[in-house]
Amino acid sequence: MTFFYFAKILAYLTVASCLIPFSSITFLTYKRGLSLINPLLIYFASTFVIEVISVILSWNSISNLWLYQIQSVIEYGIFLFLLFEFADKSWLRILIFSFGAIFLLLLVLEVVQISSLESINPYSRKFEALSLVFLAVIGFLHLLQHAETTRIVSLPHFWLLVAILVYFSGSLFLFLFSEFLAKESLVYFGIVYSIHSVLNIFFNILLTVHIFKKHSWN
Repeated sequence: MTFFYFAKILAYLTVASCLIPFSSITFLTYKRGLSLINPLLIYFASTFVIEVISVILSWNSISNLWLYQIQSVIEYGIFLFLLFEFADKSWLRILIFSFGAIFLLLLVLEVVQISSLESINPYSRKFEALSLVFLAVIGFLHLLQHAETTRIVSLPHFWLLVAILVYFSGSLFLFLFSEFLAKESLVYFGIVYSIHSVLNIFFNILLTVHIFKKHSWN
């Protein structure tokens, strides 16, 4: 029982951690007089709203899985867009566009034929994580070859790529074993859920570093 309370606390911390980058973007854009129409701002605002609604639904024993299907579409679309902006090769932009089309196709097939919005879609989520990790690795290779400075840690995109690589590689590993562990024991599934919450918190922190680096670089 104590462990499940700990898992709940981590889930609440995950929701709260969304406010760190959200407030950072809002403050920096307002300070510089920039437009608040920002991909990451949209991502964190939608994530926070979805997480809050998800918690409320879980309190009332109502399924919240359909919310995470919506979140995955928003999440994948925004991070593909950010990587698309970073890509300077036509073949890479075509690849990113193709990944987006494949993801949507998998999602539609899962909803119509395999499962529904009330269950975890097995293939689209794994494809999302695998493709973003692949694109992050390509991004790192590009930074190493074409960076204007040897201190790549000072580059904003370095932290974006680190965030994507850490979070989605960890999520991919969890997706691969979560269904099996859920069948074995709820405790094991709770451990997976807690690890995912920790990954979320680190993801938000790394994206916050990216946001500050981006504004200081500009």
